[in-house]
Amino acid sequence: MRSLLGTQEVFEIVQDGYEQLGANPTERQQTTFKDCKKRNCKALFYIWHSVDSNNYERISKVSTSKEAWNILVKYCTGGEKTKKIKLQMLRRKYELLQMENNEKMTNYFNRVQTITNQMKANGEVMTEVVIIEMIMMTQTQRYDHIVVAIEESKNLDIMKLEDLQSSLEAHEFRVKERDEAHTQTQALQAQFSKKSNQDGMNAVPRKYKEMIVKFNCPRIVNNLLSLGQLLEKGYSMNMENGQMKVFDSAKRLILKAPLSKNRTFKIEIQINENQRLAGEIRREDWLWHQRFGHLNFRNLQMLQSSDMVIGIQEIQVSNEICEE
Repeated sequence: MRSLLGTQEVFEIVQDGYEQLGANPTERQQTTFKDCKKRNCKALFYIWHSVDSNNYERISKVSTSKEAWNILVKYCTGGEKTKKIKLQMLRRKYELLQMENNEKMTNYFNRVQTITNQMKANGEVMTEVVIIEMIMMTQTQRYDHIVVAIEESKNLDIMKLEDLQSSLEAHEFRVKERDEAHTQTQALQAQFSKKSNQDGMNAVPRKYKEMIVKFNCPRIVNNLLSLGQLLEKGYSMNMENGQMKVFDSAKRLILKAPLSKNRTFKIEIQINENQRLAGEIRREDWLWHQRFGHLNFRNLQMLQSSDMVIGIQEIQVSNEICEE
């Protein structure tokens, strides 16, 4: 309302009022009084039309704009005692101000300015440099380096509050962009890892339609070849140009496998027929061991227990070593 009255050039008459005519006024005094009365009526008109119905009832009977203004000031701000109590509460809030970890910079500046404006309205004298220093001291830890940079490079006595807010918001935007990029990278890595695991599981047929044959490496008891186990047993690997080569301890090439679509190295082992003289096999489990191309006994037990082979008898795991 102060701005409205100022634009109409009537705020002086509202604030200072005007004197009534005395006895035997001069023509100049009459002209001045007439002009002041006109300006008073104009100011009172704007005040009446700027307040709500409750406040209008309080000032509807006054005759001067100064009286109306003083009544509104008293009801809106209270007396001196009320202003002191309000100011004490606002000072307490001001002292406890602290930026929260997930709070946006714009919201924090709005909180600070709301409290400081209320303090100024209740008579507190606050300079801009005091507010700037308070905001810089109450930033979270992730803004410590930018606060130090501003203190070293800027003169806080002539710095504007808007400039400080602009600098801190620019840093906040950079931090947010980096966090989002890091989150997206982690999400992509997790998605890629999940897809790779699914592809690896899909590579093994559900009903073992393709037999996974154990490569003949001493003391390795798993069907799937483990690079870690191969390294522990003295083997070395070389992976380049879309294929993997495995060498023994004498640097002799013993295995070469191409990279498949599901990012695994699939080994196809062909068993040649051997022409041998007639021989006698006394144990049935060793016969099935040879029939399946020297398949290890644990896999034979799995075939027998799963009823995947018709006619196979119960297989006993042998501690003997196949010499063929």
